[in-house]
Amino acid sequence: MNKPSNRLAHIQTDLQCWLSADTSADAFEDMNGRLLALAEGVAVLQESVSTLSEVNGALEVVLQLLFDAEAEKISCNHLYCLMEPIQGKLDGALERMGGVI
Repeated sequence: MNKPSNRLAHIQTDLQCWLSADTSADAFEDMNGRLLALAEGVAVLQESVSTLSEVNGALEVVLQLLFDAEAEKISCNHLYCLMEPIQGKLDGALERMGGVI
C-alpha cells in the first residue's frame, strides 16, 4: 500500500523524468529546483508524521496512567514531567510542518 507521502515522492520522480525528456535547460533547472524543494518538503512531512505518531502513543500512555490512577492523588509536578516532553515533540512537529506549508 502506498502512503500519501510515498505517492508524492513518486509523482516528484515521475515529473523529473518527464521534464528531462522535452524541456529547455532554463525551464528544466527552474522546475527541477521546485521539484527538489517538493521532495524536501515531503521528507519533512514524513518526519513530522512520525513524530506526531510518537506523540499520540505517549498521550495514550498518559491517559491510561491517569485512568489507572483515578483513585490516587497525582502530583502536578509528576503530570508536568509527563506532559512537557510530549508538548515539546508536538511543538517541534508543528513548527517543521509549518515551515513546509
